[in-house]
Amino acid sequence: MIKFQSLPRQRRQEIRDEVLRLYAETDHSYGEIAEELGVQWRTVEYIVRNFASELPTIPVMRKKKQDTTSEDVAALRAEVTRLRKELRQEKMRAEALDTMIDIAETTFNIQVRKKSGAKQ
Repeated sequence: MIKFQSLPRQRRQEIRDEVLRLYAETDHSYGEIAEELGVQWRTVEYIVRNFASELPTIPVMRKKKQDTTSEDVAALRAEVTRLRKELRQEKMRAEALDTMIDIAETTFNIQVRKKSGAKQ
């Protein structure tokens, strides 16, 4: 690995341009770009973070989108339906427990819930 700052200005500019080109045109990670050019990955990260905005012709690298199939969509909808049903049941359970505590407090005259505020 070479130290980026110790290189002559011309060579630093060449590396900077090459990093930006590879970043824009390929889906390589910082580490892969660094290995290819013989610099540290932190140098690649620094160059991309500070100089990518100066070149409007270079699009920002994005992750590849996965193709979704109708089976995936159906599975996700089924999961959403199942989760909504579970949520509804848990809400009913919480309401039933609150009602049970209210009845116990009035019937047996016992404080079950913690009182708010400081102890005196």
